[in-house]
Amino acid sequence: MTPCPRPIRRLGYLHDLIAVRARHRRCRDAWAPHLAATRERVAAAAEAAPGRDLAVVLGAGLLLDVPLDVLAAAFRRVVLVDVCWLGETRRAVRRFGNVDLLDHDVTGLAAACQDTTSIPAVPRGSIPYLRDADLVCSLNCLSQLPLNPRLALESLPGVSADRLDRFSRAVVAAHVEALADAPGLALLVADTTAERVLKSTGDALSRDLLFGHPHPDGGDTWWWDIAPAPEEDRRYDLRHKVVAGLV
Repeated sequence: MTPCPRPIRRLGYLHDLIAVRARHRRCRDAWAPHLAATRERVAAAAEAAPGRDLAVVLGAGLLLDVPLDVLAAAFRRVVLVDVCWLGETRRAVRRFGNVDLLDHDVTGLAAACQDTTSIPAVPRGSIPYLRDADLVCSLNCLSQLPLNPRLALESLPGVSADRLDRFSRAVVAAHVEALADAPGLALLVADTTAERVLKSTGDALSRDLLFGHPHPDGGDTWWWDIAPAPEEDRRYDLRHKVVAGLV
């Protein structure tokens, strides 16, 4: 029943948003330190921004990691950007007269990855109001940007895993490069590495979430306990390394 453009719904974005809400409810305590750390970095960036006119938040989603009270008080206008929204988020922002929701695909790939016979070229990252924003925040979405387009392309005949990895890496690079072009302050908070930690031995198996794109340098790092056992498997905890810093 949630309003959602057909290309976005077909690529699974609405399903994923609902799934994130459900996982957060199950793992609320485990997620709390990560979400608090993200909100703290956004609040610090808001204080350091060169102006007080406009803040843009990419990947605002369920607002779990967005200190909306802080941003609404600090800027004349706040624009929250994501591909779709649940009704609870729309209701939450109504009390702020200077906060707008914008449905927008920052990859520019949602339509191109449907009903296609080849892997499309990755366009330049599309960040609304980039030139006008005093602060742009990309929150915990960088590693997610390639996933839904990639899934839609996996069934194409003759497409190799290596080709899909290069495509995914290009999507990540396009977003980082777009953030780097921001004339105002740009904050990137991104999970970069996944680790499955076996409960019995403490051994960890690592996976790069950015498909070989260089991980951000500097900034703060912490671990996000995204799926503690038995969320995915009773045998292991899943955690993601998060990097937060200015681009």
